[in-house]
Amino acid sequence: MKAFGLRANPLWESSGFWVASGKIHRLSPTQVLDALTPARQSLESLTLRLSRLRIPASDLQAYWQPLLSQFSALTTLVLDEQAFCRHWLPLKKSGRKQDEATCITTFLPQTVSLLGIRLHHHFHAYSDIVHLGDQVVAGHFKSLRRVETEYLYDGREDKADEVAGEVEAYRTGLRRAFEGSGVLVSADAVWRD
Repeated sequence: MKAFGLRANPLWESSGFWVASGKIHRLSPTQVLDALTPARQSLESLTLRLSRLRIPASDLQAYWQPLLSQFSALTTLVLDEQAFCRHWLPLKKSGRKQDEATCITTFLPQTVSLLGIRLHHHFHAYSDIVHLGDQVVAGHFKSLRRVETEYLYDGREDKADEVAGEVEAYRTGLRRAFEGSGVLVSADAVWRD
């Protein structure tokens, strides 16, 4: 298998689980990666778009991050921030320090050339992307060529001007963080249906 993509079904969006055969099933990035482990040496593209779901807090712990680093052929990785960012958890549960911004750099395989991240309008992983930029400028993650960010907004589109200003500020900050690295950076707003 060379590519795998999973996008949340709108029917799951408020709960993050579904019922089949009388049993409740919760979607977990860890379970997805466990299922993909046999393809860890051939999988080149992985997309997990789960932004409409509540990810189990246990998945935000460090368990699945070592799993992802085993995917040695991965060149394209597209994730939603709550699939990896521990800033969604209270400080005591997250296992991180107050200002720690290493949620991305601790799991990103060195082979990834395209990284796509969808952030919610709270921008929990923004500092982690800036930290990644600092690491790339310092000579790490040499395969990385593009970082594409989307900012998912809930609510009315009548705030489009306000949102556009926020996104432009974040875009400028990200480009500054990656400046001189040769990595192309993009940032766009996406409105939730």
